[in-house]
Amino acid sequence: MPISCNCLTSSLLRTLRTSPSILSIRKSTSSWINPRIVSSFSSFHFLRKMGIIFSLLPELQIIGLEQYVKDLRNGRTYASMRELLELSRGSYSRYENDAQKVSINLFIKMVTEIHPSEDSYMHLLEKLSSNLSYQSSTSDTIQLPLKPSESLLTVLEQVDPKDNYVTILTEDEKIISLFYQQFGILIKPPRVYNRLLVRYLNIFFLYEEQPYAVPVEEFNTLEKKWKQGIVSGQSL
Repeated sequence: MPISCNCLTSSLLRTLRTSPSILSIRKSTSSWINPRIVSSFSSFHFLRKMGIIFSLLPELQIIGLEQYVKDLRNGRTYASMRELLELSRGSYSRYENDAQKVSINLFIKMVTEIHPSEDSYMHLLEKLSSNLSYQSSTSDTIQLPLKPSESLLTVLEQVDPKDNYVTILTEDEKIISLFYQQFGILIKPPRVYNRLLVRYLNIFFLYEEQPYAVPVEEFNTLEKKWKQGIVSGQSL
C-alpha cells in the first residue's frame, strides 16, 4: 500500500525532494507534493441536458460565425440589424466580414431575439462546432469542447489549472495528442499559458488536491538513507 507524503517528517521530505525517482514529477508540476486532479464535472455548472454553459464565460469571443451572421440578416438592412441588436454603426458588416469577433453575449442575443428556435445557443454552437474556435482579449485562439467525453476526462486527469496558466502533469505523447484534439493547441510541458483555457477548466470542472503516494519499498529505502545520514552527520 502506498504511503502518503502527508505522513512524512520534514527531514525525510527533504530527502524525497532530491530523490531521482520523483524529480520528474517535481519538474512537471509547480506543486509537486499535491498536484490537483480533476475529480468530476461541477454539479453546479454542468447540466446533463444542456452541457457546458458558455454564458459563464462573458469574455468569450467566437471565431468562424461569418456565414451564420450573413444568413441571419436574411435580406434585412444593416441599419435594421444594428437597431435590433443595439449595435454601433458599421459593426454588423464587420461581423459578416470577420473583421470583428462575435462575443458570446451577442451570439446569445442573435439566437434568442433575431432567430428564435428550439435549439439553445449551446446546441447551435454544437451544430456549427466544426468551423468554430474561441478566443478572448487576453488569450490566443483555442478550441473548447462543448460536451464531456471520456477523451476529455482522460486529458483533464493530467492537467492542473492555476491562476494564470495550466500545469501539464505528463510528457506522454498520447496525452499531448489528445490535448491537441480537444483544445486545438500544441503544448510543450510543463506549462500552457492561455487564460481562456484556465477559466474554462476552473469554471466547468471540479479539482481537488491529490497527495503524491510513495510506494512502501521506496519509502523504506529513503528512510534508511535518512537515518544513515543522521548517524554519520551527513547532510541529506
